[in-house]
Amino acid sequence: MSKPIEIPEDILSVTEAPNEALERKWNALHGINRYKHLVLQYFLICMDKTRIESWCNKYYPNSENLPELLASELGFSGKVIFFGDAGTGKTCFAEGLADAIAKIIGKVYLIKVGLLRSKFVGLSSLKVIQTFKYVKEKAKEAWVILFIDEFDSVAPNRNNHEMHEEVKAAVNKLLEEIENVTPADRVLVIAATNLYEQAVDYAADRRFDIVINFRRPSFVQRLDLLTILLKQFRIDTENLILLAKKTRGYTQADMKKVIKHALNKCLVSDRKLTANDLLHSLRYVMPTRSYDGGKEFE
Repeated sequence: MSKPIEIPEDILSVTEAPNEALERKWNALHGINRYKHLVLQYFLICMDKTRIESWCNKYYPNSENLPELLASELGFSGKVIFFGDAGTGKTCFAEGLADAIAKIIGKVYLIKVGLLRSKFVGLSSLKVIQTFKYVKEKAKEAWVILFIDEFDSVAPNRNNHEMHEEVKAAVNKLLEEIENVTPADRVLVIAATNLYEQAVDYAADRRFDIVINFRRPSFVQRLDLLTILLKQFRIDTENLILLAKKTRGYTQADMKKVIKHALNKCLVSDRKLTANDLLHSLRYVMPTRSYDGGKEFE
C-alpha cells in the first residue's frame, strides 16, 4: 500500500464539495449569471470526453479523427483566469463553482494554494513540483479544482530585471506545471488576480482558455443586488434606485458593508432599518480603491 503524500505547506486548504458553505457563496453571486453559466458549462465539457465525441459524430459524421484533432490542437484545457478589483467576487466564484460542479458529478476537491516561494534558494521550484504532485494524487480520489489566488504573486512578470533568478525559475516551473496538467488528470485550474495586465507574466495568457474581467457592478446590477439583500426590510423602490445610483463605483463587497454598517446602527438603537440609515452609511463606507486609479466606473 503506497504511503499518502503529505500536504505541502503552501496548500492553504483542501475542501470537499458539495457543502453548504460553498453553496452559500455560489448563491450569493448576483448579477453575473452569464459568467456562472459560461464557466460551469465549460468545465463540464472539459470533464466529459464522451460529450465532445458524441457532438463530433452527430454533426460531422464523415470527418476523420475530429475528436483527436480537437483534443490535440483545440483541446479544452480546463483552465480559466479571473481578474478585477478586490471585492468583485472572484474568490467566491471559484469556491462556489466547486459546489455547483459537485452537485452535478459528485465529490470534488477544492484545493487552494498560497505563495509558492521559499526564502531558501533552490526550494521554490521544488515546492511547485510537490504541490502539483499532491494535487494529482488527490485527483485519483475525485476531480480537483486547483484555485491559485493572488496569481500575480506566484506568477509575476519575468521582465522585471530586479527579479531574482530563482524566482524566475519558480515561475517557469509553475507555468510549465499549469500547462502540463489537463482534464485527463482530473484537474481543473482557476487563477485569480487583481493585477492581470500590470503584473502577471505574459506567458500565462496562453495557458488559460477563458479570461474573465470581474468589473464593478453596473447600475442595473447594483439595483438587483440591493433588491435581493434588502427585500426582507421592505425598503421602497424609489430609495433602492437612489441607493443604486449613489453606490456607483462600489464593489459587491462594498455594498454589503454599507448594509452591515446601517444594520449595526439599528441594532444598537433597537429599531427598524430605514432608507435613511443606508444612505447615511455611505458617508462612512467608501468604495474599495482600484488598482487602476484613473478608470471610470459604470
